[in-house]
Amino acid sequence: KYELNKTNKTITFTPNKNFVGTAPAVKVQIKDVNGTKVETTYTPTVTDVTMKSVDKTSEKLQGQTQTGTPTFTISTPDVHITEYKLIDPTNNTPVENVEVENQGTYSIDKATGEVTFVPKPGFTGPTTGITVRATDENGETKDATYTPSVTPLKVTPENKSTMNIQGLPQEATPTFKLPKGVTNAAVTERKLIVPGTKTLTDSVTVDGKGTFTINANGKVTFTPVPSYVGDVPAIEVQGTITILNANND
Repeated sequence: KYELNKTNKTITFTPNKNFVGTAPAVKVQIKDVNGTKVETTYTPTVTDVTMKSVDKTSEKLQGQTQTGTPTFTISTPDVHITEYKLIDPTNNTPVENVEVENQGTYSIDKATGEVTFVPKPGFTGPTTGITVRATDENGETKDATYTPSVTPLKVTPENKSTMNIQGLPQEATPTFKLPKGVTNAAVTERKLIVPGTKTLTDSVTVDGKGTFTINANGKVTFTPVPSYVGDVPAIEVQGTITILNANND
């Protein structure tokens, strides 16, 4: 669209948002006080506005929420990004929330482009990532990828041993140490492992030696046969670690 301001003798060209290139020239005619006419032309050219993007990655422990913001740069400061969306990998449509099966859920702040990833508690490893699409004032779009990775939660077991005189029970509590600072996981169950069958139980009897029992807090009690003296084969304790995410899954 061309507009002529007769007062200040200027021409304004407002291009369509999707137009790039040289517009058709328009003739401009001026006339002096004597009525002499002079013609010239005005030819505007619209250069392409481009966007560049940089992918983003992040990494945290199992179950912990992660965030990342891919960056988008426009070739001119006169044009701004108006919206950010995620691209649903199942149907390639722009959305604000996506759940990736067996991995977790993504959401995006459509004003800032920050992506939040809430992993499934049991998921570890690199994700398949999610596509982020930015749209500018001209309707032009650019894609980038956000790829979070989930590090397995490493639990460190601590063995225990005891010694006592003949006939007296002995007690100890093997521990399971979580990484420092982890608040979304806890040891929720402890069981004895039956030698040989590897089944889980609260009580194991060792013929001729005594009986192991375990309580809900993981304390193991060994009650020896009154006549037994000597070493007792160690009993294994299995701890169950429950990991939660921000959705309390």
